[in-house]
Amino acid sequence: MREQPHYTDLLTEEFFLKHYIHDRMSFPDISNMLKKQGLNVAIGTIYKYAKKLGIGRTISEGSRNKQEIPLDYSKTFLTESVIEAVDGFLLGDGYIQPNDCDTVRTARCRCGQQYEEFATYLVSHFSYYDPTVKDYADKSMSSGIVWQGCTKHHPDIYKQHQRWYPNEGTKQPPDDVRITPLSVMMWYLGDGSVVQSGDSVTLRLSTDGFSPDRVQFLVGKLREKNISCHRNKDNRIYVEAEGIPVFFDFIGRKSPVKCYQYKFDLPEWRFEAKRMNII
Repeated sequence: MREQPHYTDLLTEEFFLKHYIHDRMSFPDISNMLKKQGLNVAIGTIYKYAKKLGIGRTISEGSRNKQEIPLDYSKTFLTESVIEAVDGFLLGDGYIQPNDCDTVRTARCRCGQQYEEFATYLVSHFSYYDPTVKDYADKSMSSGIVWQGCTKHHPDIYKQHQRWYPNEGTKQPPDDVRITPLSVMMWYLGDGSVVQSGDSVTLRLSTDGFSPDRVQFLVGKLREKNISCHRNKDNRIYVEAEGIPVFFDFIGRKSPVKCYQYKFDLPEWRFEAKRMNII
């Protein structure tokens, strides 16, 4: 990476007007563009500067009137990167809420999270659909607050609802589910856990709402990425010890959000397949 300018010199109003507003690039798209230029700028940093500058399409609490202005249903913003993010969102505990009242069938992505940072990260991948993040009182949360991320309604998202909710039932992974570093990262952050007990480590991906055959299907998709894993009797996916180094090589060794960095805080040798074999 080359030496990068200070964020205030790089992430200017002119920069966002060009790439974010005019070119309709999402925050992940902008981050990837900068990385190709040799500049390592996190998605969260891009969001914070956009919000600070008051750029129109940013994720913010915003006014409630903003949610009342619909998107242009005649335009599609559906790209491969959006589908990839949808799949990661839904592999975790995100969900799609259809709107049965519209003449045109639409839907929106929603999630409820303990941490504002994580809710913001999840919906930042859907910047084309004007997402918001708001806090609501929730006694089930230890903090008493749930952070709800939500996009506006759009036909694009309803198409994804049709992929993931067969026959209007519960969500199930479709045959064309994207298993990529991004989608598995979103899945792991939202519904994954790692437990260390002495010298043993267990890495689990929760799949409680999926049917057993669909969970076994996901096991097969992960094995295609050389990640050793299996479905257990609780209908969850467990990554085996020899699969842990491959798993983190696949998604990366650092969390994109600070609130879940602890899920990556493993001894260095756990990331090294050769040393795992010796041990």
